[in-house]
Amino acid sequence: MYIIPEMYVIHVKALVAMIIGLFVLAGAGPTFAHAEQPGFTNAASISTTGDSELPHVFVSGDGVFVVWTQTSLGKSDVLFAKSTDGGYTFGTPVDISGSSKGQSLYPQFVEKDNHVYVTWQLSLSGVSDILMAKSVDGGKSFEKP
Repeated sequence: MYIIPEMYVIHVKALVAMIIGLFVLAGAGPTFAHAEQPGFTNAASISTTGDSELPHVFVSGDGVFVVWTQTSLGKSDVLFAKSTDGGYTFGTPVDISGSSKGQSLYPQFVEKDNHVYVTWQLSLSGVSDILMAKSVDGGKSFEKP
């Protein structure tokens, strides 16, 4: 078998570069030797029972707003919670979608002047709709979609 020396050198250089890159990404490189831990401490638990996913957060002068999907007993709902102390604690989550069956997924929301607008996809028996709920009291209550 004949090996072209130039190709061998290029492959070795690429392998060495990848190994060095992995060491740097893993924190073993000299520039990351004294990396500090992220500043997040005492994480606030917001979700209730069930599997929670697809969270979205929005921060404004009115508070920290979070919306997510929570699945329990085979159905998914869209929940909302608000913090007025910078995210240290959150109020009781509000079930915005109130789905008795089906899947409420992909929540999105905006807030301005304590008016909160939440949209999501409701899927039931292969048919999907986009729904929206509105709150005019900063998320304490929502109009039915």
